Amino acid sequence: MKACFFDLDGTLLTSDKLISAKTKEALLRCREKGIQLYIATARPKTLDKMLPGWTQETFNLFDGGVFCNGACYSMHGKTEYEFVDAAAVHQVLKIVQKYPDIHLVLQMEHEVHAFNYEFDETHIEEWGLQDRKIVELNASCETKTVKVMIYTNNLVNRSGKLPVSLFEELNQNIGHLAKLYLTDQGEVIMVMPKYVSKCSSIEKICAQKRFSMDEIAVFGDDMNDMEMLKSVKNSIAMANGEEAVKKTAKFVTKSNDEDGIVYALKNLLNII
Repeated sequence: MKACFFDLDGTLLTSDKLISAKTKEALLRCREKGIQLYIATARPKTLDKMLPGWTQETFNLFDGGVFCNGACYSMHGKTEYEFVDAAAVHQVLKIVQKYPDIHLVLQMEHEVHAFNYEFDETHIEEWGLQDRKIVELNASCETKTVKVMIYTNNLVNRSGKLPVSLFEELNQNIGHLAKLYLTDQGEVIMVMPKYVSKCSSIEKICAQKRFSMDEIAVFGDDMNDMEMLKSVKNSIAMANGEEAVKKTAKFVTKSNDEDGIVYALKNLLNII
């Protein structure tokens, strides 16, 4: 095994958004064996501003990362971005306008954000926006969007599932221009560049590192992890994951609150 790629929420992180002490110890043992570690998340790079207890020491556990579902990847201090088709972003904005109380954010390169509602500043920390990377939502944002997120309320305190009709309308109108994920048990829609995924960015990292896809392991729990779980022989889903995700992976480990990463590394992959 040359490398492991970990989703964060629901996978590497507990329900309290922390890496448990046992999991951190297991990651260090992987590093001692020469196994490289990478993040593979829908979140942007600002993890130290978004997650409690995430420090530079935590970043140092990892050799790089795939962020924004693959629309951003970072390695050796270099970051690359991919962008959602501007016409798709424009259509998303028009369609969401028809749905009362549905909110969205455009996440752009360098972790700049534009919201379609008045942002509640009490959630600055959860969004990782302490340095105020918030801009007015206007037409110029449409050409710079890395990911669109659609949700109710303010995302942090979501108020339930999104209308099925919204996902269907988006898919019908922009499915040929962008990739759509319905995640978090139907509470969040993510709109991504058409040919980008966590898997596509993992493939880029593997090519640069000269790893084969059979020499890595991937861990996930949600629908946006499906491509990488399908494409990698050593794929592990969490017990708390979506049923479709668990059916796709080669292995199912314990839940994220039961040190499922540790169990998988020891008992399923036998690498520590």
